[in-house]
Amino acid sequence: MKQLFGLLVIFLSINSCTNSNEQKQLDLLQGTWHFETGHINGSSTDASELLSKTVLKFTADSMYCNLFGGETNIPQEQAYLFNHNSITTKSDLKLIVDTLTEHSLTISFDLTFGSQVIKYQLNLKN
Repeated sequence: MKQLFGLLVIFLSINSCTNSNEQKQLDLLQGTWHFETGHINGSSTDASELLSKTVLKFTADSMYCNLFGGETNIPQEQAYLFNHNSITTKSDLKLIVDTLTEHSLTISFDLTFGSQVIKYQLNLKN
């Protein structure tokens, strides 16, 4: 019985640390992020011009996204879920948070156009 209680205490401690760290990340995420540099399928050649107008804005419960200057079928404002460095929206857009600091955000995601999957990595500043 003591072992079970000990495991429960350890689990709750780990879980509260994880929730605390995730809340800190969520707090850092909130704000307006502007495109700085990026890669499309690993190449920065076309990324700057295509993505230069990209802005992401996060509040506690919604995300504003004008990816490619708003010229996509992705809804510009929508609810999101932040979980373990992953941002998922109702439109099934999944962004992976590679790095997040007070002034820097790097995200990766895939978009499918027809049968072609294109990989993006964006470096943003606030």
